[in-house]
Amino acid sequence: MTYTKQDPTTIQALFNDIAPRYETGNALLSFNLHRLWNKALIRKALTETKPQNYLDLCAGTGDISLGY
Repeated sequence: MTYTKQDPTTIQALFNDIAPRYETGNALLSFNLHRLWNKALIRKALTETKPQNYLDLCAGTGDISLGY
C-alpha cells in the first residue's frame, strides 16, 4: 500500500461530508453498544482514579467528557 499525500481541501471536504452522519454511523456499526462501552469506560475511570480534573484530548464528539 502506498501513501499519497492528499490535498488539504480534499481532506476537509471528506471530513465535512462525514461529520453530520458520524454519530448515526457509529450507532449502526456498533449496534448502539458504543454508548455502553463509553459508560463502562467512564465508570471504570472514576472508580479507579477518582480524578479531580481531567483533560480529554482528541475528544471527538465529547461523549466521554460529557459523561463525567
